Amino acid sequence: MSGDHTIRQIEEWVPRPEEWYQATVTRVNNGFGFAVLSNDDDVFFSSKQMIRREDGHRCARAEDELAVRLEKNEGSGTKWKAIEAYNYAPSRHQDPVHAIVLRWESHWGVVQRICGCRLLVEPVSVIEEIILSAGDPVTVSEIVENPRAHDGYSARRIKKIELGR
Repeated sequence: MSGDHTIRQIEEWVPRPEEWYQATVTRVNNGFGFAVLSNDDDVFFSSKQMIRREDGHRCARAEDELAVRLEKNEGSGTKWKAIEAYNYAPSRHQDPVHAIVLRWESHWGVVQRICGCRLLVEPVSVIEEIILSAGDPVTVSEIVENPRAHDGYSARRIKKIELGR
């Protein structure tokens, strides 16, 4: 054998944590999801790392475009995880919104919107106890900022969706 057969080691790409990168959401689950970078590396993200949008949401859907800051994922599954993520997709949310009751305590509760975002519900005026159970479909409206709520927003009106009517 003649010639130079030097094996060159290719340096592995390592993102800088202060830089933002574009990623496309591939799938989402309850409160977390996965996206892919332009180099086909997978990224794990959680709603906790999502920067709240102007409409109060921290959610993402498949095919949404995200801006992400990354670090190595020491857990399993993906090479990278998002330190922060922002969803650039146009808002698809409306008021009132459909949701499912997660927890209800006679005059207040927590619902999960179709997009996966949770919302504290504290009706403005409650004349009588509202009877709801986990899993009940509802519409919520009059969504307002509330610093006491987990995601920073609460709904002031709730109505159970009566199925079969």
